[in-house]
Amino acid sequence: MVGGVTGSSFSLLGSALVRVTERRWLLLVPGEEEAEGVVEDLRAFGVPADATALLPSGVDGALERARVISRLASDGALRVLVTPVRSAVDPVPSPHAVREGRLELVIGATLPLDGVVARLVDAGFVRDATADRPGVFAVRGDLVDLWPHDLDRPLRVEWMDDEIEGLRAFDPMTQLSVEVLDRASPSLLLPDDDPEGGTLAEHLDPSWTVLARDASGLAESMERHLARFEGRDRQQREDAWAAMFRLPEVMTSRMKAPAAEALNIGGQIVATAGSAFEDAIDTLERTSRGKSMTLLCFDTDAERDRFREVLAEQQAPGAEKVRARNVVMHVGRLHEGFHSPFLGVGALGHHELFATAVKRRRPREEEAVVSEAIDSFLDLEEGDYVVHLAQGIARFIGLRREVKGGAEQEFLVLEFKDAVELHVPASKIDLVQKYIGGKGDAPDLSRIGSASWEKRKEAVRQAVTDMAADLLEMQAIRARKTGIRHPRDTPWQQEFEAAFPYQATPDQARAAETIKADMESDRPMDRLICGDVGYGKTEVCMRAAFKCVMGERQVAVLVPTTILAQQHWESFKERMKDYPVVIECLSRFRTKKEQQRALEGLASGAVDIVIGTHRLVQGDVSFKDLGLLVIDEEQRFGVGHKERLRRLRTNVDVLIMSATPIPRTLHQAILGIRDISPLGQAPKGRREVRTEVIPYAEDVVRTAILRELDREGQIFFVHNRVQTIYKIAKRLSKLVPEARILVGHGQMPERALERAMLSFLEKRADILVATTIIESGLDIPSVNTIFVDQADRYGLSDLHQLRGRVGRYHHQAYAYFLVRPDHSVSEIAEKRLRAIEEFSRLGAGFQIAMRDMEIRGAGNILGPEQSGHIASVGYEMYCRLLDGAVKRLRNERVELPQEVEINIDFTAYLDDAWITDKKLRVEMYRKLGRATTEAQFEAVIAEMADRFGPPPPVACEFVLVAKIRALMERLRVARLEMMPGEGVALRSHRLKRLMPHVRASGEQVRILRGEVVLLVHPAPFRGPGELLAFLQEHLWVEPSEGPAVSGS
Repeated sequence: MVGGVTGSSFSLLGSALVRVTERRWLLLVPGEEEAEGVVEDLRAFGVPADATALLPSGVDGALERARVISRLASDGALRVLVTPVRSAVDPVPSPHAVREGRLELVIGATLPLDGVVARLVDAGFVRDATADRPGVFAVRGDLVDLWPHDLDRPLRVEWMDDEIEGLRAFDPMTQLSVEVLDRASPSLLLPDDDPEGGTLAEHLDPSWTVLARDASGLAESMERHLARFEGRDRQQREDAWAAMFRLPEVMTSRMKAPAAEALNIGGQIVATAGSAFEDAIDTLERTSRGKSMTLLCFDTDAERDRFREVLAEQQAPGAEKVRARNVVMHVGRLHEGFHSPFLGVGALGHHELFATAVKRRRPREEEAVVSEAIDSFLDLEEGDYVVHLAQGIARFIGLRREVKGGAEQEFLVLEFKDAVELHVPASKIDLVQKYIGGKGDAPDLSRIGSASWEKRKEAVRQAVTDMAADLLEMQAIRARKTGIRHPRDTPWQQEFEAAFPYQATPDQARAAETIKADMESDRPMDRLICGDVGYGKTEVCMRAAFKCVMGERQVAVLVPTTILAQQHWESFKERMKDYPVVIECLSRFRTKKEQQRALEGLASGAVDIVIGTHRLVQGDVSFKDLGLLVIDEEQRFGVGHKERLRRLRTNVDVLIMSATPIPRTLHQAILGIRDISPLGQAPKGRREVRTEVIPYAEDVVRTAILRELDREGQIFFVHNRVQTIYKIAKRLSKLVPEARILVGHGQMPERALERAMLSFLEKRADILVATTIIESGLDIPSVNTIFVDQADRYGLSDLHQLRGRVGRYHHQAYAYFLVRPDHSVSEIAEKRLRAIEEFSRLGAGFQIAMRDMEIRGAGNILGPEQSGHIASVGYEMYCRLLDGAVKRLRNERVELPQEVEINIDFTAYLDDAWITDKKLRVEMYRKLGRATTEAQFEAVIAEMADRFGPPPPVACEFVLVAKIRALMERLRVARLEMMPGEGVALRSHRLKRLMPHVRASGEQVRILRGEVVLLVHPAPFRGPGELLAFLQEHLWVEPSEGPAVSGS
């Protein structure tokens, strides 16, 4: 027994035992949150991350638990396993199940492909077109992609007959291989497999020793857990607990151990003095007094360096004593400080010096996820509406292979008005875009050959030109104005940013630096920050606000709802509490007296930052020296409010935050007329929210609520009808009597709503039954389950925003979108619900934007009147027209897409036996259609070979045809036609522009009527490769001007 083990001294003891012994150590602790803290401590004390694992509990930890159990049998580097009581006794797959569930993949080994597919199916893996999530596999010819749950990346296995010829790990986002492997031993066990019959102790060989934290705490935790079970389930867990302690053990106690043979280290908790720097020095001086070494841990290098600088400048006696002692400043996260006179050591975290709460990252950190705007063409399905650039709006019938001129090719079949079909060669796929337009209404099909499509495009072109001209004029006016020039960053600014308890994403850091540069210039800032829910817009805004206050000017933060104002107020106060910054709130939650005090403070300059609703733009609000205006979700304010906002923002810096992710095409189109900072990377450690669309069933709702209560979390239950919200709350109270339930909605009296929200924030209730007042920006880390009742009544973007209210912390979050079993769901609503379930991964905001939010996004950024123009011609066409209008107004060169007609009789297509999935085939056609340089073509060819295996000859021929088209497009050739016995005819509408590129001379070239150039070649071409080589020999293109394509 070791007594006096307090704070992180338990982790220090564990790390010492790992270093001085050859044994492996099971660190047993009462609860999961404590276990997560121990893992962080071990890393701070120097135990390598790959030598440590945490065995999580509950349904939300099933995936990681499967990985850890798999590692126990195969990873000799694993020296420390940290487990809470619940994980130690709950059933796990038996060692036999783990062995039988392993798939051995070795280069050169004989293993029939069909047998592997059968095993994957038997194991419960789902077959799909791509393996883009765990538990899924895909088969493409002699290639199998699979993503086992115990691997961070999926695997790609390539066969030659029954022998494994290739083995690679690949990126699930790009589907491209990233690492070549010789062997792999993935587990085919699924997280939700029934683990009956196995215990953790069965996986621990005699080399393991138990280090148990706080014997009394473990016993209490075990009793609480056992109380949930009866009969066989309880006995199974009691047996697992007993089996654990058949291993050698070292028990610890927080109290002094009475036994004579016990070792007492006399550990004591660090007592913090306050949040000022002088208090921090006092805490550090007391902790390091009489110690041979004191470890001080910081979250970041910048935080550590700043503390060193300030400590060196301090003249107080305490600071001199600290400087004279052995205080080691280290970057790492420490759970809970301690000091031990017996050991002569102390350790504490930076958060304890300043008496602030530690915010932990998840112990297992994934790579940051980058949101990509999905190519709207990739999910093209038969029956979808499309836009043909020259002919207008049509319906996509499907892909069809046809023989034309003696050669076989693949075509996109489009249906126009009056059932007229147009067959577009796959090589011309870039002329076709998926139609994204109105709010679910079917567009009218265009009539082929009619002038109405061109007239419609011209009307939109004029509208976007007028809008772009207005925006450019506003930009010019703003550039001529002299705004506020904020001073450069102060040391406090650096300290404030370094104190951010998480690692800023590169996008966050870039946006913050850009905004600060804007503020330091004398031009008034007008910048838009776009990012998905939970991507860190508020932190970027806080850094700008802090900079403004450091320059002795005021900040106004305008938000659309009272609850969001309250949330931001609390967040700003917490983040800036170590600095002399006065922050007030103006909303209907504040009494008249409190509002009056805030107004007086704004007028006198006593208030530095004010956060409020539309109350901020009323006539009685005046500022002594307003320097920065932050507007959250500007589109949610009415016309009158916007007019007052326009007056308020004269000459001050303006920062607008939008949770609507801006699609890439729109961003490019308006680049240069709006200053935009996109946040496209998820913070490290964020997990995707598990999303289910299910019929309302009381047993499912009760089980999900109890699971959340079991991990001491909270729940949102969204019901958007005030008339029946109390009835729903009463039903839930009967269903889950264990839960404490509150109701919140916008029609409640201000004080009642404020009390309800405050009670929920302080965890005095478990479930908040609310309307969509929680939709915008509300961030409560303990809420990790949300139910949305009658989800078919919401728009897709609303569902996405509601889902964004959970999943902000390190626990697995769940979103349940409920539909009434007795209520029929419309086809459009069904599509929305399918989309929200499909796009549940991190960064899904951009994919959802392509389904539902781009129209709203364009309206947010460009004004709602533009929505009609987008519906008129489709989103992508609108962006092309807008891009052209902006370039013309800026006197930049505009190249309209050149439609090239290529009449060559070569069989060329992407074989459906090679790329079997139609969507993937369309995707590859699309990528080849967009390639213009040799490097781009080579990248697409490499991707296809990687994903689908070696290309067949007919696919290689298609690539050559695509290269010919790219060359003709660059030379502005409208038509290429082979003339048997004569050569190749090139028709150009600008012959004078084409001729300088013709290398041929004399009898090699002839000019025909109708601006046609004939390149003489009497013999027939044997294939597109020979034709491409001939064209490259006789035509010249500057490398910077076009594709350096080759026929190799």
